[in-house]
Amino acid sequence: MARFSKKTSKTKINKTRGKATNKKTKAKVATSKRTSSRKKTAKSSLSKNYKVSKTGTMGAQTALKKENPVEVRLNKFLAMSGLCSRRKADEHIEEGVVKVNGKTVDELGYKVHTKNDSVTFKGKLVKPVKDYTYLVLFKPRNVITTLDDPHERPTIKDLIPKKYKKLSLFPIGRLDWQSEGLLILTNDGDYAQSILHPKQEVPKTYEVKIEGKLLSKDFAKLSTGVTIPGGKAKAVYTEIIKKSQNGTHTWVKLSVVEGRNRMIRKMFEKLGYSVMRLRRVQIGNLKISHLKAGDCVELSESRKNLVFGINKS
Repeated sequence: MARFSKKTSKTKINKTRGKATNKKTKAKVATSKRTSSRKKTAKSSLSKNYKVSKTGTMGAQTALKKENPVEVRLNKFLAMSGLCSRRKADEHIEEGVVKVNGKTVDELGYKVHTKNDSVTFKGKLVKPVKDYTYLVLFKPRNVITTLDDPHERPTIKDLIPKKYKKLSLFPIGRLDWQSEGLLILTNDGDYAQSILHPKQEVPKTYEVKIEGKLLSKDFAKLSTGVTIPGGKAKAVYTEIIKKSQNGTHTWVKLSVVEGRNRMIRKMFEKLGYSVMRLRRVQIGNLKISHLKAGDCVELSESRKNLVFGINKS
């Protein structure tokens, strides 16, 4: 009886242990299923509401962005249509050259329905672009940064390869008539906005040839700030890259994050120097070194993202 009792006790203990083990296993399975379910739900929700940014815009600070909603601001709609950046779109809206369903809209912040509303710019129908194009151009001197000039001066449009001429491309920023160097052309308004917006602080680098010898005190002022119309302007990087032996001229390299009209020329003029030549050589990490004046080529995905310091190659 004693032996039978011991066996019975062992059997009961084993059964009890087995039940406990089964309960733990079932609990783990249930927990695993709940966790998996949560992950699937979260992933489904993310996929539904967001997509990975195609352009890496906004200084690459935003890895995801919302899909185009049905209703958007008019300036964003114009940017989506490859007409211009949002900032430039606001100017067009205020000028009264944009119409929605046949009525002129000059209200900033006005919203349009991307599918149902008809939007025109200077009488031409505009629609969101599906495929974006990015070109890099080495603008020569004595060429105007516009696609249409009423005075029939040479424009950057003359330098765009034939296969891209029918696309609604626009330049990101400007270079004046006498300046030369790097320009980016695109039909991606958000990409342009990301480069131009001051908050992104995308540096634009220039090589400037000035008349005479640049004094040390004036060289320092380029970094601390020079007061010009519109407020104080300063460079985030400065370097003297070449001096003439007889002191007739000096080459200066500097980077700025602002994009005010003729800002660099005005800075040197305020300091008492005449600008003999001005060349933009870099935007972000995108350099012009491989191009010659007048060259215009398409940017690859990896190269266009160099603007934001991203290299996906």
